[in-house]
Amino acid sequence: MKWKLGVVLGLAVSAGLLVGVVGSTRSDAELRPWKRLPDPPLSPRELPTGFWTGEEVVLVGGSDAPPCPPNASCGVPKTPPLFDGAAYDPDAGTWRSIADAPVAFSWAQPIVLGSTSYLWIPGESPRPQAPSAFLAYRIDDDSWDELSMPTEDPDAYSLVRAGGRIVAHSWGDEPREIPDLVFDPGSETWSELPDDPFSAGFDRMLVWEGEELLLFDHELVPNPGGDGEPVPLRGAALDLESGAWRILDDPDAAYERSVPAWDDSLAGILDESGARYFQRVGEVRDEIAGTTLRMPELAPVVEAYGGTTDVPAGMDLLVFLGSSWGEGGEPGAFVGELHAEAWLWSPRP
Repeated sequence: MKWKLGVVLGLAVSAGLLVGVVGSTRSDAELRPWKRLPDPPLSPRELPTGFWTGEEVVLVGGSDAPPCPPNASCGVPKTPPLFDGAAYDPDAGTWRSIADAPVAFSWAQPIVLGSTSYLWIPGESPRPQAPSAFLAYRIDDDSWDELSMPTEDPDAYSLVRAGGRIVAHSWGDEPREIPDLVFDPGSETWSELPDDPFSAGFDRMLVWEGEELLLFDHELVPNPGGDGEPVPLRGAALDLESGAWRILDDPDAAYERSVPAWDDSLAGILDESGARYFQRVGEVRDEIAGTTLRMPELAPVVEAYGGTTDVPAGMDLLVFLGSSWGEGGEPGAFVGELHAEAWLWSPRP
């Protein structure tokens, strides 16, 4: 099994940063333990949205509805999601409460640009008081603004940072083509990207390469893969300044460069740009010091089954434990419990 950057822990990074990886074996990897942090000033909840400001980890929103059992299909909660939040300073080792968000939400896609974090909130219909929204959290002022949501289908989009802008791209063109959008933080306005050069596609992915925006997808054909042959990968590159597309000669090679695959044993990589974490256990390669560290399993989250939030924080990894499951009184029964615990893995001694 391989881990794909950009889908594990919600991270994406240019392949140009991943050079000179230092090899090692488990025997020469130095163990670094997890550290239980003081409890944050938050009520127990699942899946608060988390992001790193450059100085603090911010956790906001989430849901305190009864957690859904593992592998179960549950109905929409009848209680509203949450809108309060907290920030943790790893250097000071302290938490503080932050201003309440103007909209409650149980899940959001955050993108940090400078001193503002933008949160794309798809909403939860028909959950009460859970609308879609596009929010701006002003980090320095600890204040919020609700900005214009540019679409009536926010759950059809995923966000990617493209230099100093934000691109919202659709997952595919089924049942209809959905335009890709770009956000200018200076004017705080959205506009449509130039239409890509392909016919309708599925499994669409956009990746910022540093100079261009790369698109990868597959042509939308009847019964894709039904004859046993995979649908070929397509690729194109967009110059955001000129608005011109070009078709990639070798999309498979470009994909491998831009969306690297990682072995199961690799938990993360540290370099001058910070840290990128792919899972919560395994080896972490420190390209700065030329060493390999070992991240042990974080036992309290083994029974969490997805009720956690992971936030890369500079060189560290913060994990918020929001729920866990244990066996109930009857055979095969599960009992869920909400939590508000925080744990930190740091490569620093």
